[in-house]
Amino acid sequence: MRIVSVAVTLSVGQLSLGLLASAFFTPSEAATTPISLERIVSARSETQVTAQDERVIAEDFVIMTELGDLTDDRQSSLSEGQSNTWNYASQESFLSPEVFSVRGSVEGFSHNDEELLICQSSPVTRVIYDFEVDTVTPYRFTGVLDGTGGGSVVFRFDQLFVGENVFLEFTQSGSIPIDFAGELEPGRYLLRLEVSAYISPGTDQTGAFGIQGVFGSTTDVIDPAFDLGLTASISPNPIRDSAWISLGRLGENARSLSIVDPSGRAVRSHFLDGAERLFWDRRDDRGRVVPAGVYFVTVDGTTRGRAVVIH
Repeated sequence: MRIVSVAVTLSVGQLSLGLLASAFFTPSEAATTPISLERIVSARSETQVTAQDERVIAEDFVIMTELGDLTDDRQSSLSEGQSNTWNYASQESFLSPEVFSVRGSVEGFSHNDEELLICQSSPVTRVIYDFEVDTVTPYRFTGVLDGTGGGSVVFRFDQLFVGENVFLEFTQSGSIPIDFAGELEPGRYLLRLEVSAYISPGTDQTGAFGIQGVFGSTTDVIDPAFDLGLTASISPNPIRDSAWISLGRLGENARSLSIVDPSGRAVRSHFLDGAERLFWDRRDDRGRVVPAGVYFVTVDGTTRGRAVVIH
């Protein structure tokens, strides 16, 4: 039996699934061991009229240091006469030893008509994940960094104490797609994902990212001869009340599709009868509404895949 693994490509507003085919698929129990985690959503505004005046700061922020879900947004604003500053930051994320899934954005402006000494906005959305692995651990990251609005977006992935960068991307003027995979050697790693803006008077800035990663299960051997063109997409994303699963060419032996939670428990199953779209009402096979979180899509038959879905 040949088994095909499905990897994830995240785009803003919709999750699309790209195919990575192989002659062999080796599931692994290996995953990350968390050392520390910091997730920050912060909106900060500052004004100061003259050097003799006190600086006024308005800041709204949240810091989370545990695994699991985080959905949060913050905003702040200040005004002094005809000068004003406003900014907003948001983050939707789910982190576990096996899954890294984060979307974030910032926006803001700073207008200074009173010649203030300081009038600025500085929103930030940040994730810093410090972890280790004790055995060879496969991984894959997909997504996009979008700095077309002038914000700074950084994705950095380093192996600590060896002086070697695994991956580093930065953008402040464009959109960069992310799609890379490999194997982590035993050791300690630091993953940093951040979008920020330092908005001086007279400018508006935005920035966003969407990154998903899977640790501990990936293809061992890539063989293009077995690329079956398997595609699927889920919308809307994030899922609120319901969603449509659009199916591409699944292969003639595909028989069923299951939606499973991160523990591997199937919550909803569908038999594939040639339909191009399947409706999911966010209920399990017993009719109960499932909690918000991360779910996987598995196509069974001679192909089997996995997708990470953010609600």
